[in-house]
Amino acid sequence: MSLSQRWADPSSDTCGSTEPTTETSSTEGCQSTSRLTKQLVELVPVTRPATVPLSPRQERRLNQVDPITAAAHLRLVWPQWQGAGTESVRSLAPEFPFDIARRGYSVGTKALQAVLPEHDGPTAMVPVEMGDIGLEDARQHRSKGRVLQQLRSALAIIQEHDPARITTVGGECSASMAPLSHLIHKHGDDLAIPWIDSHPRHRHR
Repeated sequence: MSLSQRWADPSSDTCGSTEPTTETSSTEGCQSTSRLTKQLVELVPVTRPATVPLSPRQERRLNQVDPITAAAHLRLVWPQWQGAGTESVRSLAPEFPFDIARRGYSVGTKALQAVLPEHDGPTAMVPVEMGDIGLEDARQHRSKGRVLQQLRSALAIIQEHDPARITTVGGECSASMAPLSHLIHKHGDDLAIPWIDSHPRHRHR
């Protein structure tokens, strides 16, 4: 074994080994090699990564918490159907009786719940009357009293959570009123609203 191989692999040093070897070296040669190896190890500098101190501005930015992402993100499930207009219901689902078709908005809410991914935050359900209670004061089959009552319930739920973001799973379009009013009050003009409208646009000829 050469001297360079011993430096590369100190564990393979044959000095003092009882196994036969083809190399001839005296005890003084082994000791000299060991001293030389030790000196080389001591001379090699230990490289450590340089630590650069952060400026006060960088420290503030590093420790800054985004109030939007840090606050609660509420998933509001609101299968409201009473605010749907007669014309819209009849044009979108003409194959169903009107009283059944108008409740299709609540069915759409359940379908969306089934396909949406897991939510990292609170989920709240707005209670919605599925029967005919409150429909007697309807104008053109819109129950204003029932819609206002459910709107108040939704506002109370939202205020309880006080979220910075809301994903509303409706429901007909009036289900957007409570979430939008809360977010506008909270963020003012600094607000973005992605709106996904799931019903088709078509005309009957």
